[in-house]
Amino acid sequence: MDEHGNNFIKHNYWEMDENQLHYDLKDDTDLVLTANSLGGANGATFASLTNGPPSLHGCTQIPEAAWSSLVATSQMKPESSFCARTSEGRYGKLVVSKISMCEKYLTSERERERFTGEICVLEVSFLIWE
Repeated sequence: MDEHGNNFIKHNYWEMDENQLHYDLKDDTDLVLTANSLGGANGATFASLTNGPPSLHGCTQIPEAAWSSLVATSQMKPESSFCARTSEGRYGKLVVSKISMCEKYLTSERERERFTGEICVLEVSFLIWE
């Protein structure tokens, strides 16, 4: 709860195979958004491509060592895209549409302190290939 009495959801969970939002971690959850990361759950992983946008062929060619269960906030910029592998082993792409980091206002707007580790807004789209 913030200083104005507003409640915030600390975690968001998403099952990408069925495109369903969860309010807690379940066996089929793929994405977990916390205040400072976008992570994979139940074996879901992400990888960056160095040449061009993600495609099914490109994603399946990525070496196992390049996959990670965490996307750092420093990697998440508008239009950045990632290959995704769901908890069911299906491939897809995830694209960041918008990201905003939280700011804390001190005594005035001019005295802002930016918290680089806290995500306030994250909009992503994803496509899972068969």
